[in-house]
Parts: sequence; C-alpha cells; structure tokens
Amino acid sequence: MPYYHVAKAPQPGGDHEVHQQGCMYMPAPADCLPLGRHPTCHGALARARERYARAVGCYWCCLECHPGPEPDHALTTPGVPGHRD
Repeated sequence: MPYYHVAKAPQPGGDHEVHQQGCMYMPAPADCLPLGRHPTCHGALARARERYARAVGCYWCCLECHPGPEPDHALTTPGVPGHRD
C-alpha cells in the first residue's frame, strides 16, 4: 500500500495537495503532514480533509483524486511528461 502525505502550504489557488511518497512534486518532508498508508488516494484524501477542507490529489501521483486540468507547472518543467517546449 502506498504511503501518502499532504502539503502544509497551500497551492496558489488555496488547495493542499496530497502526494504519494516519492512523488517528484512532493514538498520536503518537513513541509508535509504524514497521512499513512492507504489502498488508494481516496482514503488519503479523506484523511487530509480532516485537517484541510481544500485538499486535492496531485495531478502526477494521485490523478484519480485530482479535480481538474493539468497544473500549470506541467507546461514549464522540462523533463516532465507532458512538458510543452
């Protein structure tokens, strides 16, 4: 089962992203709260929302729990799948 974390600091839109451990977009461990092991991102998201009502899944590691289109950093980060030159 994957281990999940939620970012303490919100994204510019106010959402706190939930990440699987090892995600390249996960903040440093000191900047995250551990959510524990969950079979899917849905359990981790429910746990994160106990603390942050506006928690969402990361587009890259929790796509099933991500609410919208790809994030802006996908357009500007070389070497990331989906990067647009």
